[in-house]
Amino acid sequence: MEGFAYGFPTYVFIERNSANSAVLHPYPETKIEAVRDALDDAGYDMEILGKGDINTGRERAGEGIYFTEQPFPDEVLGDLADALIVRGFGAFAYSLIESSFDSGAKISLFTRMGKNIVEAGNRVIMTHMYIGEIEGKKEARTWFFGSPTDLAEAEMLLLSRFSTQPVHDVHGMAAIEIVHADYSQGFLSHTELMSAMLNVLGKSGYNGPAFVTDSSII
Repeated sequence: MEGFAYGFPTYVFIERNSANSAVLHPYPETKIEAVRDALDDAGYDMEILGKGDINTGRERAGEGIYFTEQPFPDEVLGDLADALIVRGFGAFAYSLIESSFDSGAKISLFTRMGKNIVEAGNRVIMTHMYIGEIEGKKEARTWFFGSPTDLAEAEMLLLSRFSTQPVHDVHGMAAIEIVHADYSQGFLSHTELMSAMLNVLGKSGYNGPAFVTDSSII
């Protein structure tokens, strides 16, 4: 795997959405058309979900959806990231190995996909909180994704308030997981926890997309 040790003007976080689709989260969101054009150059079709267009005079912003007629393997997520990296984007693709909230399982694991690794970022990471139920009890955990350098610093910041569980690979820190005992015990809401995490990171100049996925209401 080749490493890229410098910052990028635009970052893209790629997650699987279904067996035959992936969602691409750009930061800044207004660079989504540039992401679409880069993937088109690489031979991948991506649709834009967002607001603003040339006719209204507003810069288009939003997310991208990569869709195929047939299911595709996780390696395709890495292929999308690789195609963006060699075209000047800081791209990260992750695959869920085990679900935190499936059949009572209590362990989740994301692995980084792709042959090219963005080793150092620009304090841009993605924050994704997952809410679900284990044996009838609601639980929440948050995953942070980004470059090994950014994640290592982010973990030190988060440790001032949270108990972290870093995930490492041969390139360094691959992700950070936080299991929210305060949520499952009813002490704090998911919005309070998300605000606290983003506040800790934001004070040190961290930015990036942030989401909450609640499978307990599906």
